[in-house]
Amino acid sequence: MGSFSFTDISVSAIACAVPDTVVSVDSYNQKFDRKIIERYRDEFGINVKRVSSVLQTASDLACEAAALVIGRKDIEKEEIGAVVFLTKTQDYRSPATAAVIQHRLNLPTDIIAYDIIIGGSGFGYGIQTVCSVLSSIPKRYALLLIGDTNSKQVSPMCEYSIAAGDAASCILLEKSEKVDNISVRSFSDSLYISDIIHKKGAFRYDPVISESEIGNQKACINDLIVNPDSVSKYASGFVADHLKDFIDGKNFNYLAIQQESNAISENLSKKLDLDKSKVISNIGKYGNVSGASIPLLICDILSGLKGEISIITCSFGEGFSSSFTHFSVNAGDLFPVIETNSYFQYGEVSHKF
Repeated sequence: MGSFSFTDISVSAIACAVPDTVVSVDSYNQKFDRKIIERYRDEFGINVKRVSSVLQTASDLACEAAALVIGRKDIEKEEIGAVVFLTKTQDYRSPATAAVIQHRLNLPTDIIAYDIIIGGSGFGYGIQTVCSVLSSIPKRYALLLIGDTNSKQVSPMCEYSIAAGDAASCILLEKSEKVDNISVRSFSDSLYISDIIHKKGAFRYDPVISESEIGNQKACINDLIVNPDSVSKYASGFVADHLKDFIDGKNFNYLAIQQESNAISENLSKKLDLDKSKVISNIGKYGNVSGASIPLLICDILSGLKGEISIITCSFGEGFSSSFTHFSVNAGDLFPVIETNSYFQYGEVSHKF
């Protein structure tokens, strides 16, 4: 277990961007059995999701969110000392997409810029990493970008393609005096590594994946494999137990749980005996957008409120890994979700390995 606490650093703003293309669960009626469609609608709670265009990448969405934050907060770019991009759908194998984002946003060259490959648990890991970076440099601000185009990773023959949505986010971290601490706790257990895995594209993979490895889902080596039942078991057991310990004694207004499924969120709320009004959800509108799930949830549900809000987050995903955070943010600095079809016209990409 990794436990961290940061003083004199605040979450100064959050913005999110999604593709403007909306795909309904009903559009999969001709591809999958009716019982499968009903499961994703009723158990998972998904009605529609957002899907990026062929040329649109996670970094395109992240840049839109970052540009909004920089403009609305009227930030001097020279005061931004780091840009860290958490994604599993980066633009290129090399260079780091964060380096390209630095140029696209016209950020200073004396900046720390790198990627971290991580999925659903990324919010907590990103907060911990970027707070650590910001505390060690003389600059005032750091940008944490989290995003994925999950729809491009999952085989259309895999039923989990129904849930896989696309989104990206920008979290602005700022050095501040007399602010509430940011608390982070993280875990990792590679015992379940095969239950969410994308084997092709790096330097270690099996040439053949048997159906026994992925349950009743059909997939190939080129695609992301997801076992949703195993994820649910992990969330309802390990995550629930450690989240209960993390929450104990903390005062908070809202709990933002990784939007994997309504069933998981409801089960966690029940096991922790939480007030349902504190547990926010939006999976019905966006599906599972992986690492951007937490910031998208926060902006979508809480951006219209006023005053200071205390939030606990619970994220989990590949590995399996999980992370929890506790922080406060001014609701006026949570910006409405951007819908966009823009993409980087000078950065040709391929989604094949």
